[in-house]
Amino acid sequence: FPQAEHMQGHGTYGMLRQLLTSPAAAAAAITTASAAKVTHDFCTATVAGTSMAPTFQTATTILVRHFSPALGQAERGDVVVLRSPEKGSEHTLLTKRVVAVAGDWLYSRDGRLVRVPTQHCWVEGDNASNSNDSTHYGAVPCANVAGTVVAKVWPPAQMGVVADRREEGHSRV
Repeated sequence: FPQAEHMQGHGTYGMLRQLLTSPAAAAAAITTASAAKVTHDFCTATVAGTSMAPTFQTATTILVRHFSPALGQAERGDVVVLRSPEKGSEHTLLTKRVVAVAGDWLYSRDGRLVRVPTQHCWVEGDNASNSNDSTHYGAVPCANVAGTVVAKVWPPAQMGVVADRREEGHSRV
């Protein structure tokens, strides 16, 4: 991730989710992860813009697990960091929620019935009135997904695991 601070951590994704159930545990986990040099599976990134409000505000720092094809593809409801699919913006990183995956049919926000092609996903910002997303540029190649957002880590009052919202997406898929 360009300009992202890398975090080294030990343990698994499941352990991390357990640790982040309280702000005190999260602070301890992040301190430990920053001090340890075990893996390069996680990094932090700062959200810019309001397309993911109210889930994330501008300047929210998020913990991102690097995407690995060996771990499978992003799932409906996951919040992901991805490279923009728009021409001329390929180096821009976006934060969006996966609404549909390959083979799904869905009604886009503008009312079109769309089928997500193989090796693609449909992503949208949580702030429907202010999001440039798949409604505008179509399904995104899964290869553009750089990581899955695991938690909010800053500001401390908002620290915690990011909800996946899988159930909400089923009404349109």
